[in-house]
Amino acid sequence: MSPSHSPRYLRLASSPLSISLKKPESRSLLSFLDPIRLEDVIKRPNHSILDQTAEDYLPQVRYPYNIPSNHSHPNALTNLDGFGMGWYALSPPSEEKERKEGLEPEVYHSLVKPAWEDEEVRRICEGVRSSVVFGHVRAGGNRIEANCHPFSFGPFLFMHNGFVTGFSKDPQRLERLISPAARKAVRGTTDSARVFALFLTFLDPHNTGSFSRPLPRSALISALIRVVSLLYHLYRPAGGWSRSRTHWNSLNLALSSGSDFVCMRYATPGREAPSLYWSTQAGVRMDMWLLRVSR
Repeated sequence: MSPSHSPRYLRLASSPLSISLKKPESRSLLSFLDPIRLEDVIKRPNHSILDQTAEDYLPQVRYPYNIPSNHSHPNALTNLDGFGMGWYALSPPSEEKERKEGLEPEVYHSLVKPAWEDEEVRRICEGVRSSVVFGHVRAGGNRIEANCHPFSFGPFLFMHNGFVTGFSKDPQRLERLISPAARKAVRGTTDSARVFALFLTFLDPHNTGSFSRPLPRSALISALIRVVSLLYHLYRPAGGWSRSRTHWNSLNLALSSGSDFVCMRYATPGREAPSLYWSTQAGVRMDMWLLRVSR
């Protein structure tokens, strides 16, 4: 992957941060703040992630009114095919478990439509506090719970906003590159689950299955960049990349280990990646005047 094709990424881990990612198949939210109740991130803000199941919200980004509801446009208007949220418990079950394995995230997925009518979502949001919160609403095929984000494995939470071109026609081309240890993380039928497993493969090159050991943030970034580079070449059409919706990759990636996180925005050259907003000031209010649009 040449320098001009390099992804942009954020690698903040100590400052309060709010991030919103949007794509043809979902809307996502990541909050990295002081401990806060989940409802203050997932439900209460204006234009919350739950509200965005049925409404469009793209501050500082203008598109025609009649946006096509397919991959030809980087941001969808409705996302009614699944909801998920992930968080890390403030108090681990035991200090010994934390010392040996690190914190493991909790996740909840739902197919209730709309998600705000799910009583379990309300119960969790009102009762759980965390300093790292992921939220996700989905619009896509194969409407099954296993396809809902965020995905979790070991200490990691992961969301992918976008798609891998060519995967639906030839999934084995990607599947065969996933290590046996990382394959245990695969759930559902989507390219996103395989992108996560590919990240784990690069993170554990010797196939030890030891994903809970402490890793520097640079290792997470390096593994994500290798994922993007490999996918750029793996499904590249014989005639080169084109502007056809069937021949481009869209890879907005969000990953957390509980103590660190990395977000990445990438699309095949010549295409617009789904929007990514970030702020160290907007907080859970997601104030549009404090959000910055990643370019």
